Formats: sequence, structure tokens, C-alpha cells
Amino acid sequence: MIRLATPADADACLRIYAPIIERTAISFELVTPTVAEFAARIEKISRTYPYLVWQDRNEILGFVYATRYRERAAYDWICESAIYLDERAQGKGIGKRLYQKLFECLRAMHMISVVGGIRSGSPSAEFHRHMGFKAVGCIPYSGFKFGEWHDVEFWQFLLRDPVPVSPEPVKPFPQVAELIEFNE
Repeated sequence: MIRLATPADADACLRIYAPIIERTAISFELVTPTVAEFAARIEKISRTYPYLVWQDRNEILGFVYATRYRERAAYDWICESAIYLDERAQGKGIGKRLYQKLFECLRAMHMISVVGGIRSGSPSAEFHRHMGFKAVGCIPYSGFKFGEWHDVEFWQFLLRDPVPVSPEPVKPFPQVAELIEFNE
């Protein structure tokens, strides 16, 4: 089932995310946050953007969220996404369903597009391609982790096609959350 995340989900989400920080260059974080720090992130993001979890029999197996792309007002209609799944959840359609629900939430906010920064050569690039994201650029030598440089590819998904000439103002997610049906 997909539902809104709460700060109380921080420990479960961190169980998924910590190994990614500690063992891979998928995340460019170098230090695993504490549960309290992660809870604060969920709370902060949820004030403006959707933060969703996939829960199966009281166990969180994945999460997805959107964040602000850049601070300038002209960027209001684009956001950045991140998705992380427990290894047991991969290849079962959970990531696809989480992203589809995130896109529904973002459309309700009047967002126009989503961008993801993905380490070049990672399986995440193929997943994003499968989800309809288009490769829009690459920044070589973006991050240094585990003794080597990593490039970052940027992938974009258009939430509205065609893109409106004059978009509606973006609404913070809490203002539109009641329009979204959860508990799938």
C-alpha cells in the first residue's frame, strides 16, 4: 500500500537508505544521518512536497519524494525526485507504482516536470528510462566517493504534455493532498 510518510517512518526508511549511502555511489551522501535527522528531513519535505512510502504488512519496502529543484521563482514548476527501494522490493513493480503516485501528487500541485540526478551507468538510469524519463544531460566528475569520480546524468519527466504556455501557480502539497487517493 502507498501512503504518506510521517517522521515516525524515519527508522524504517533509513534501514533502506543507509546501506545505499554506506556501500554504493547511488547516493552522494558520505555520512549516514541519524534517525532524528532523517525524521526532520521527512517533516521538512512534507511541508511542501509529497513524501510517500510503500508499506507491506507493517513493513516499509520503499519510499519516494520530491524536493525543490532550485531556489529562483522561475524554477517553481520543476522539482527533483528521489526513490529508494529495499532489495526485496526491486523488480516487483513497487518503484513504478510509487513513481506513478508521486506524479499524480505533483500534477495536483500544478508541477510541470520532474528531474532526477542519477549516477551514470547505474541500473537506476534504465528504470527511469522505463518510467518515461528522458536523458537531458550529464555532468562529468560530479561527485567523489569511494576513491573515484562519478558522473551524474540528469533525466526529466514531463508531467504535462504539451507544456502549458502559462502554467497555473504551484500549490504546496498539503493544500492538495486530500485530492489524492491513497491506500492502494
